[in-house]
Amino acid sequence: RDRFPVKEQVARLRVPSVVVVGGRDSIVPPSQSREVAAAASARLVEIPGADHNDPVLLDGPELVEAVLSLVPR
Repeated sequence: RDRFPVKEQVARLRVPSVVVVGGRDSIVPPSQSREVAAAASARLVEIPGADHNDPVLLDGPELVEAVLSLVPR
């Protein structure tokens, strides 16, 4: 019912990006997140078995590393 044209919006980005997806997300289908990552030419980090509200997608090591990967070192 609601429409969120994320894929169309991120396609215009020209900055380093990362999309973190839970492999078993019951709210946003993982296939949709993969399409968003592809549209943005973003790095995709998929966390197998993670659902939409699992703590690992909030502050898990995979998420932290993904965010830190955007910071030049």
